[in-house]
Amino acid sequence: MSIDDPAVVEQAVVDPRSRPVVVGALIVGATLIGITFGVPKGSTAFYLAGFALAATWLVAFALVPSRIRPHRRLLADIAAGLGAGSTMFGVFLAGAWVLSRIPLLDEAISDVFTTADTSTMAWVVALAGVNAVAEELFF
Repeated sequence: MSIDDPAVVEQAVVDPRSRPVVVGALIVGATLIGITFGVPKGSTAFYLAGFALAATWLVAFALVPSRIRPHRRLLADIAAGLGAGSTMFGVFLAGAWVLSRIPLLDEAISDVFTTADTSTMAWVVALAGVNAVAEELFF
């Protein structure tokens, strides 16, 4: 087997002991997202659940043994991440616009935006920023 073989590279990068941590983090993360949407907008519970979500991603990232992939280039990875992030922002923005035209879904989308509007902007930006970094590290 050669190091150029994708199976060898993947085997070197993924540690089977990390799977329970990843699955646990995904379950806890999904639960916290649900809690975040279920608490009163702008409440302390909203921020606690949001920052707990970021902590979940960060703890899981710290617990999963990872290795640097020698065949990867840092600048190419950064460019790919920025490109994918920008593309997904456009997809979600377009999706929100399209779905807001459907009366049944308009209320749900308005509810999400109201959460941000009824909160202190600095806290919402901090929460979004911390979660963005934590998610990128984990995923």
